[in-house]
Parts: sequence; structure tokens; C-alpha cells
Amino acid sequence: MINVVDRTISLGDKVVPIQAWQVWWRTPFGLHRGLGDAVAAVKEGEMDPRHTVVPVAVAVGADGATYEEMPR
Repeated sequence: MINVVDRTISLGDKVVPIQAWQVWWRTPFGLHRGLGDAVAAVKEGEMDPRHTVVPVAVAVGADGATYEEMPR
């Protein structure tokens, strides 16, 4: 869960400060950090990237390993 007031990401008992916000790419196959990777995954799945690749805001934790997509 993202807490924008405290600027943290909470996953279970783990709470990590948000270091940065980035644009990642949501596809039917999950999140991708790079647009090229997202397009390749969708094409491999025989889908049209123009309709299945969506930019999303992602909070990245200070530990570099924790991330969470901002819900709409």
C-alpha cells in the first residue's frame, strides 16, 4: 500500500520510504519497467500493443527492491 502522506510503501510488516516515482507499463502479462519490454511481451502474446500497453505511476522504495503501482 502506498501512503502519500508519510511517503512510504507498506507490504505486510515491511515499511519502506518512497525514493522515487516512475512511469512503468502495465500489460495483460504484468508490469514492465521499459516500454520496449512491454511492447515485446504483448506482441509475443499475439496482442495489439496500441490497446494493451498502459502507462502507470509506480512508487519505488529506497531499498531499490520494493515497488507498488499507484491505484487509480
